[in-house]
Amino acid sequence: MTWLILILAGTTPFLFLIHGRRLLGNQTHPAALFILGWMASAFLLNAADLPHLPVGAVSFAWVLICAGAVALVRKLRSGKGSA
Repeated sequence: MTWLILILAGTTPFLFLIHGRRLLGNQTHPAALFILGWMASAFLLNAADLPHLPVGAVSFAWVLICAGAVALVRKLRSGKGSA
């Protein structure tokens, strides 16, 4: 069960960052999607009940890495179209 929760915690920030505007409306601010991804990831990591894990810091770092990866992919995709 722990592995399933960890997989969900790993993919939830990507889902919020990629599909968040479609799910929550076009006017949703990117910072709100980041915060929702952080909250969901922290909630799921806390539910996994891992010992000696600072849930808030780890989930913030993971969502930051996910946001950077999504931004990099979007930048590369838009760069290919203009060349």
